[in-house]
Amino acid sequence: FFFVLANTHPRLMKLTSLVLLFVVLCSFSAVSAFNWNVNDAQQYLFYSYAAYCNTDKVADWSCKWCSEPSVIDFEPIAFPYDRKIDGYGYIGIHHTNQTIVVAFRGSHDIRNYIIDLESIVLTPYKNMTGIEVGDGFYKEWNDLLPQVVPVVQDLVNENPTYDVWVTGHSLGAAVSILCAVELAEQKIANISVYNYGLPRVGNQAFSEYYNSLVPQTYRVVNGHDIVPHIPFESMGFYQVPTEVWENPAESWNFTVCNGSGEDPSCSDSQFLDLSV
Repeated sequence: FFFVLANTHPRLMKLTSLVLLFVVLCSFSAVSAFNWNVNDAQQYLFYSYAAYCNTDKVADWSCKWCSEPSVIDFEPIAFPYDRKIDGYGYIGIHHTNQTIVVAFRGSHDIRNYIIDLESIVLTPYKNMTGIEVGDGFYKEWNDLLPQVVPVVQDLVNENPTYDVWVTGHSLGAAVSILCAVELAEQKIANISVYNYGLPRVGNQAFSEYYNSLVPQTYRVVNGHDIVPHIPFESMGFYQVPTEVWENPAESWNFTVCNGSGEDPSCSDSQFLDLSV
């Protein structure tokens, strides 16, 4: 009806064109709002590194990486920890950047390595038909979940315009994926993920499900790092998108790969990846 009127009223026709242009521009802006940014990647690498520091150094934000200009104003708030599996992370807020940050530590002792080994076995994700994840990764996240989700929800309620960023390295990256999808399932908006050395977390059905909820994800692969290629696809695993391949390693030469999760022209193109 609106378009019929527009065709008979030149002024209304012009207004219609302007409205349509505005809608198109807004749609394009929404799609393009989250793009690969090397400065963001470096910032969240610092957060991932900080997760390996002693808890007291994280608590007063005095660790080696905490003085970097992009993260120096961060305020740690909570420190989820599970003694049984030695799973650890921290949560806090950066008011200058208007971000809520959740970071998880990677493997650093035998309990973590056991979790890594247990993750070569797929297990159902929340009893969803066909969707599976690594058993060890899922176990660690479920142990930490009660200490993470309520804190993030409280911070979001207090700061509703802030973005939520989730990060981690290696095992911590795997937990960051499960955390991000859980937060999205809890209807928390504006979730973004940058992580590093992410192993395959689940099967292709999980990858597709994850991407439908948390499309704002970049996982950085450093050169010939083997971790992003395990567990193997032949075992039923499949990576989440979007890979960003730094090749050669430590070169700051980044390629943003396609949205498949397993881009054959990126790190998957390497016949054998042996570095860790």
